[in-house]
Amino acid sequence: MALADRIVVVGDGRIVQSGSTQAVYSRPRNLSVAKMLGVPRLNRFAAKVVSCAGDTVRLKLRGGAFVSAMVRPDELSEGERVTLGIWPAHLRCGTSGDLRTTVSAVTSANGQKMLELKSRAGAGSAIVGGNQQVELGEEIWVQLPPENCLVFDDSGASMTAPVGPEGSA
Repeated sequence: MALADRIVVVGDGRIVQSGSTQAVYSRPRNLSVAKMLGVPRLNRFAAKVVSCAGDTVRLKLRGGAFVSAMVRPDELSEGERVTLGIWPAHLRCGTSGDLRTTVSAVTSANGQKMLELKSRAGAGSAIVGGNQQVELGEEIWVQLPPENCLVFDDSGASMTAPVGPEGSA
């Protein structure tokens, strides 16, 4: 992805999605496409739809945390089980947020730190600036910005609101 302007994702011998690298990365058509992209991998959390209002859905993660996401209107209903995805670079780490986590590993590279995190919602990763002080075992909060959250239904299809025609097959 770092070398291409456009990519084509193939699954089972057919084109699943094509577009600019940013469009496909930002809005993968389904969970299978998302799993093929990015290093580190997409954070995935089991969630349940609590409420829907227009293009916004409120989700409850395992462990009780609540987050919001932007979805296609009228695609999901209350009580539906979904997968919430968010790229590690989109998590915002600090002293407040949506999800309390514990740092289980810290790796430094290229002026950034890669954090492995554990929470009641599940394990995940975050990328922070190299100057951010983070200690192994430290409890930190992560914010999941609604505009960066990806929502997939139980079949793996994306329910996330599209950003334009470029990320389609």
